[in-house]
Amino acid sequence: MKRIIIICEGQTERDFCKEVLTPYLWQYGITIQTPLIKISGGGIVKWDYLRKQAETHLKESSSVFVSTFIDYYGLYEKYNFPKWEEGNKIYDINNRILFFTVLMVWEVRIIIRQVGPCLQGSKRERESLHC
Repeated sequence: MKRIIIICEGQTERDFCKEVLTPYLWQYGITIQTPLIKISGGGIVKWDYLRKQAETHLKESSSVFVSTFIDYYGLYEKYNFPKWEEGNKIYDINNRILFFTVLMVWEVRIIIRQVGPCLQGSKRERESLHC
């Protein structure tokens, strides 16, 4: 079975995932887990905290997929999302969300490329890489 971890901002997002997405995806052999943003227990946090949680989940297995379910309208400069000033100048909300989403994925992929060898190889090889 395939597994998707959807990091949810709050209980409302988590309930939607459990009530709507879980039954739908189950029929395709996909299970989902819906942890809340850890440091807040629900509610948006600084990008660094959210990124670290996504990276932690991605390191669990090379076959897991990770996504987020957050309210973009609640993002402010203080949360330090990638290229905030540049993205905030984008007038069209759909393009602004796309801009932030692409940057979030890009930043996480850079980190995962660095730890990718840690998800493969023997235990001895992973230990030699300090994984």
